[in-house]
Amino acid sequence: MFFVGIDIAKYKHDFAIINNDGLVIVPPKTIQNSKEGFNDLLSSLLALDRSQEIKIGLEATGHYGLNLKAFLSKHGFDFVELNPLQVSKFHSQMSLRRTKTDKIDCLVIAQFISTKNEYKPYQQSLYHIQALKCLTRLRETYVSQRSLILVKMTNILDTVFPEFKSFFSNKLKSITALFILKKYKTPSRISKWSKKDMNLVHNISHNFSLSKVALIKDAASHTVGNSSDYLIDELLSLISTFESLDKEVESIESKITKIMLDIEKKVTDHKCLRVADSHCAKKLIRIIYYLETHQKKFDASLCK
Repeated sequence: MFFVGIDIAKYKHDFAIINNDGLVIVPPKTIQNSKEGFNDLLSSLLALDRSQEIKIGLEATGHYGLNLKAFLSKHGFDFVELNPLQVSKFHSQMSLRRTKTDKIDCLVIAQFISTKNEYKPYQQSLYHIQALKCLTRLRETYVSQRSLILVKMTNILDTVFPEFKSFFSNKLKSITALFILKKYKTPSRISKWSKKDMNLVHNISHNFSLSKVALIKDAASHTVGNSSDYLIDELLSLISTFESLDKEVESIESKITKIMLDIEKKVTDHKCLRVADSHCAKKLIRIIYYLETHQKKFDASLCK
């Protein structure tokens, strides 16, 4: 068996290869985080005796190693991801010297995986997990940004039209509320609604009654708000940003749902396969039991 240790960094990586006996097959070597560097690593791996198992280990270093991991998987090489603290502790136990360089680290990683059997190889089928991690983190970022934008919108509206929020249970993200603010912009224009305007607002959401529309018009006529141009411009800009973030969140949630359905399908398919295997095993046991108890030889022609 061969053990390959890879030390991941931002712009370059270091790797070393040892065998079962701890002999260094490929001394620590630096490759660039590039196609040329990856191919250099691949050449060293392909030069090994492929009849023997090749175990590759690398430390979990966030996104810096994603491309290299994908490259290894694409070329049929499994790898194990290691906790950097455990590798560091192993290094301390193996040597009293506290020398730490990337070239030494890759050799330590190779030695570490040669003494550990509990680490399971990363399965390429688990790409769903990486996709979900990226998408859920991005969603969280956008949701946080959207919430901050909503707070800023609320603060401005407290100055422009403080009576407005009460008609929407203090939730400005209502479709009707955003429509009114984008189309009519100021309390002055809202106070001049015609019957056509009022029906238009009502038709945005039929849950929003005409009587409530009339109350908004009346509140706009008597508001104490300040509709300065710069406030209106800022409010409209924030609404545009809010809606853009809202669409992004919706798109990401759709992708997450699709991945989850794909995972569910795979789990269901595997479950069906296990059920089929179980039935086959039971039938095989019954056949063996019958043959043994009746002292008969197995006749394959009877299975046709």
